[in-house]
Amino acid sequence: MRLYTNCHNCKKEIRFSSWESDRVELSKSKGDKIELTCKNCGQKDHYHVNTIKATESKIAQIIGLTVFLVGTPLVFLYIWDYIFQFAYIYVIAVLVGMIGVPFMIYSIIEREQREKVRQFNNYKISDTLN
Repeated sequence: MRLYTNCHNCKKEIRFSSWESDRVELSKSKGDKIELTCKNCGQKDHYHVNTIKATESKIAQIIGLTVFLVGTPLVFLYIWDYIFQFAYIYVIAVLVGMIGVPFMIYSIIEREQREKVRQFNNYKISDTLN
């Protein structure tokens, strides 16, 4: 998950990565105010975790897409010889269904990324105080 906020000085985005899934975990690991340095103007400043927002990680999208684009042809090539050897429709359906496995992996990665971003962006630290 990619996290970002705007620089107090030049208003450009400051981006960084984190493995924490929500603001509470980010606050526990790095504190309520995180020191960040703007790459544009070079100013160091402290930013409250509530001003930080999340976007989907491009790395996770690339991994999911690679699994889908490489995995689908590989599975298809692996089961190609077996598809026409069986006369039972159920066996053929299972073998053809195996082609969907890379797509399911891609879908799960995408859904998890969207859920993490949604959870991070919708949950503020002050919500825990109520």
